[in-house]
Parts: sequence; C-alpha cells; structure tokens
Amino acid sequence: MICLDSDFLISLLRGNKEAKQKVEKLEETSKTIVTTAINVLELYIGIVAVDGISGKRIETTREFISNLTILPLDGNSAERSAYILNSLKKIGKTIGLKDSLIAGIALEHKADILTRNIKHFERVSGLKIETW
Repeated sequence: MICLDSDFLISLLRGNKEAKQKVEKLEETSKTIVTTAINVLELYIGIVAVDGISGKRIETTREFISNLTILPLDGNSAERSAYILNSLKKIGKTIGLKDSLIAGIALEHKADILTRNIKHFERVSGLKIETW
C-alpha cells in the first residue's frame, strides 16, 4: 500500500508530468493507492483559503478525492501519531502535528508514503518513504 502525501497530490492535481508518470507506474505494480484524511484536509485548506468553498478547483478536487481510498484518523492511528509527535519532540526533531498524524495513519495501515518531504518523514522510525 502506498499513501500519497499532500505534495504529491497537489502536483498531480496541477497536472505535473512526473506525478502522472509515477501514478502510472504505481498502477502497474498493483499497489493499493491511498491517502489520509489529513492529506485531504491539507488540500482543502489550501483551496478554500484562495477560492472559498465553491469554484472549479474545489469541484475538481472533490471529484479526484472521491476516487481515492482515504485512511481515517482512528483511535489506533491517533495513539501512534501521539507517540511519534512526542518522541520527536523529546529529541528536538519535531515534524509538526499534521505530518505526525499522516505518519501515524500510514504506519498503522502498513503503508509506505510517497512524498518529496523526505526531511520530515525520514525522522519517523519504521516509516518507508518513496519519492518521485
């Protein structure tokens, strides 16, 4: 299973050629492609800040998201995320709440994460990272 991070989703929605090619390669491997509720939130935060709650971009994003499996923030992933957040805070290498939540959800569901945000996610023990 591979979890698409926000940077990848944004690039894909913007029509980035590399992102499109990466999705095609992933589909060939028959890996399950997912994202998290937190990544969806990040997409909507960016769009609503600029366009409000209506318009072409939000409709396109809604349609795109409807075709993805969205991993939820449930009790187990919340607990794992809290552990990640606090463990990294203790050693002075925080990655922020949203990335801790994304990492916790991905780990709980045994998903690798597809991102260019290697700097943050490489701090999370056990999380497999793929880039594009």
